[in-house]
Amino acid sequence: MGRLAVAGRFGVSVSSVIRRSNGSFEPKPQGRDTRSRHIEAHHGAVMDAFEEERDQSLEKLEARLARRGIAASNSALSRLFQHHGITRNKRPRTR
Repeated sequence: MGRLAVAGRFGVSVSSVIRRSNGSFEPKPQGRDTRSRHIEAHHGAVMDAFEEERDQSLEKLEARLARRGIAASNSALSRLFQHHGITRNKRPRTR
């Protein structure tokens, strides 16, 4: 299917139809987290620092990682924990 056919099918201009490098006209995926690559690269070090003191705030964990030379923000750490399904309850669960 050519650019003209794709443009006609979706009612857009021919110039807005772009062929990807693999020959497909399908759009790239959207809506995923593109900011966590840096912190994901240090996943092991983050988890080690987290396990040293599980009942710590994100600010303390951020400071602990900074001493190890890993720059991370509170939101990046929060997204990392959420992505891996790690809950950080600061007190025991109640019945």
